[in-house]
Amino acid sequence: WAGKDSEVSQLATWRPFSDESCPWFDPFWMFGVTPSNPSLARGGTGGVDVVLGNPPYVRQEAIKHLKADLKNYQVYTGTSDLYTYFYESGFNLLKEQGILAFITSNKWMRAKYGEKLRAFFLEQTRLLQLIDFKGKPVFDATVDANILLFKKGTDQSATVWVGGDLPTTEKPLQPLAQSLLNKQAFVLGDEKIHALKAKIEAKGTPLKEW
Repeated sequence: WAGKDSEVSQLATWRPFSDESCPWFDPFWMFGVTPSNPSLARGGTGGVDVVLGNPPYVRQEAIKHLKADLKNYQVYTGTSDLYTYFYESGFNLLKEQGILAFITSNKWMRAKYGEKLRAFFLEQTRLLQLIDFKGKPVFDATVDANILLFKKGTDQSATVWVGGDLPTTEKPLQPLAQSLLNKQAFVLGDEKIHALKAKIEAKGTPLKEW
């Protein structure tokens, strides 16, 4: 920091709990992450330990000018909300076994545009926790939120801890085998609920097929 008066001044005046951007943030200086270093920027042997965030919600109609670039993402779907791409970007910044924690809209769990994202989670991550608030107003916002934590790396025998609210002693999160989740839609519940769902689907005709 010697001689960097402007940086010190910016740091001294930064208000970390405001919604202002951080003018002194330098990912290379702080974490060694730079687009010119593929092993870091694209999630190679380097990368960061933790990615934590609340990505912006921007409907696909407002990001048409970005779609040519967004098509480079594995999770790209023409109708996706902007926040979905932050999951893949965050994943790419992680080192192996690094952890991402996001709170976002829960629409990706069931919407058609979230199918590639759900497949991405199932195939390339170990899901740790998934809390779907199911419309509970945790924010002063018009979106229904959820919290997802995953680890970079796969584990076919992984257990996901799921729930409908932040865990308490009286209502802890419940274990769910990641293998029971399906890219068609993420349905939370214990194994009995998933067994019943599978039984109904095996004997019935989905509404979309009528």
